Amino acid sequence: MASWITRHRKGMSWIASGAAMLVAAGAAWVAAQAGRVSWYNIKYSLHEIRMIRGDPTDEFAGIPEQFLPLMLDLSVVSPALVTFTATCMLIGSIVVIRPSLLPVTSRHFPFPGSYRGRFVQLGLLGTIVGFVIAFSSIKAGSSENPYSIEQSKIMLDALGTALWSTLTALVLAYVFGPLFEAFMQLLMRFRGAAIGTDSLSALERLRERGVQAAASLGELANKATALGAELDLQKLGLVMAEIQAAVRELSAQTTRLELDLKEADRRIGQLDAQRHELKTRVQELENARSRQQEILDAIDQAFRQ
Repeated sequence: MASWITRHRKGMSWIASGAAMLVAAGAAWVAAQAGRVSWYNIKYSLHEIRMIRGDPTDEFAGIPEQFLPLMLDLSVVSPALVTFTATCMLIGSIVVIRPSLLPVTSRHFPFPGSYRGRFVQLGLLGTIVGFVIAFSSIKAGSSENPYSIEQSKIMLDALGTALWSTLTALVLAYVFGPLFEAFMQLLMRFRGAAIGTDSLSALERLRERGVQAAASLGELANKATALGAELDLQKLGLVMAEIQAAVRELSAQTTRLELDLKEADRRIGQLDAQRHELKTRVQELENARSRQQEILDAIDQAFRQ
């Protein structure tokens, strides 16, 4: 069973090597052709710029006719990106054939770790260059210029074809690139070669995550501060409400106390009146007792006589 697995692995390794050789041959041809297109594209762009500056020529500086339909990007970004991609494919195929030549540390093998963002940036740069060429053509053209029609054509070509740079960059970065990455990494596994970790990419991802975590913590701290302030305001409102309720209760008790004091004053006044009346009656009784005593004394003296 172990020998069968070993033979199976060897067979897959040979298949991966053969596929890598085919890819290397195709990538080498594409890189060579894309390099030629890039060179002719530079000469074509210089020709168009001379046309804008009023130095027309009917010759395209030796550009073969079969390459003229490929002169679509005046910024030369599109053929340059294709050349770079084909070169990465060629190098990656060689590494698959001979894994010992170069350690694989990028998770985007055979491309650099940040190639997608770079491709998109170069595509946007190509679009901007195309717009600059187009608007330069508008500025140079005039009714007296016999080449204004040709310059208008250059303007339309620049506006229409400069977008090829962005389109090429997006297709290579997000369509062709991921598919070829998966294919090459599959061949590497068939070859039994390990793909390491790109320390720079890992550090960059760690730094980005750290920055995101710091931003999240800062936002959380701001929200916590705002929530704390809101809670403090709510607590202050509750305390103020309790104080107001206590003040109202104290006011009600003060009112009841005032009423009780008034009632006590009234009752004290009544008691004073009753005491005065009682004192008057006691005085009357005293007077009556004195008169009766006088009468008794007079009767007693009468009996003695």
